[in-house]
Amino acid sequence: DAGTENRLEGFLYPDTYAFFVDDTEHNIINKMLKRFDDVITENKIKDKLGDMTLYEAVTLASIIQKEGGTVGDFANISSVFHNRMKIGMKLQSDATITYVLKKEDVKTVLSYADLQTDSPYNTYLHKGLTPTPIANPGIDALIAAVEPAQTEYYYFVAKLDGTGESVFSKTHEEHLKNSKKY
Repeated sequence: DAGTENRLEGFLYPDTYAFFVDDTEHNIINKMLKRFDDVITENKIKDKLGDMTLYEAVTLASIIQKEGGTVGDFANISSVFHNRMKIGMKLQSDATITYVLKKEDVKTVLSYADLQTDSPYNTYLHKGLTPTPIANPGIDALIAAVEPAQTEYYYFVAKLDGTGESVFSKTHEEHLKNSKKY
């Protein structure tokens, strides 16, 4: 189940695979896990962890993957989360709320009631990362997690204009203006 210990979520690398009709689940999972290991090794992710564990980096990358509408925003989104964690600020990620909502309750804009969802995955209520990854991140999100842009951003909002892009801001006041605009 989602959020349970020893879950493979986060480590099943999203890619295009060739499988045989008679492949077992075990073979399929092993192929995806090996691809994850290969990508991590090829990109020297373990050498770039800093103070994070690999599990924390994958968890952060999974949040970045789900928050980012475009790969071009991943490093800035990572910067926002790193900056917030440095000062003990909550991540306040909508993607972590969406992860725990029932499929029929998921929507583009979350309600105040959604933000009060009682879950350890609710980063509006709890500081730090979620207990486990919330998705299987690709290499761009993994790199962004360990190599965030160096910014003073603490906020971002999706434009909701069809581009998938986000707008970033340093202050809460700027963020409120951007939220109204987009």
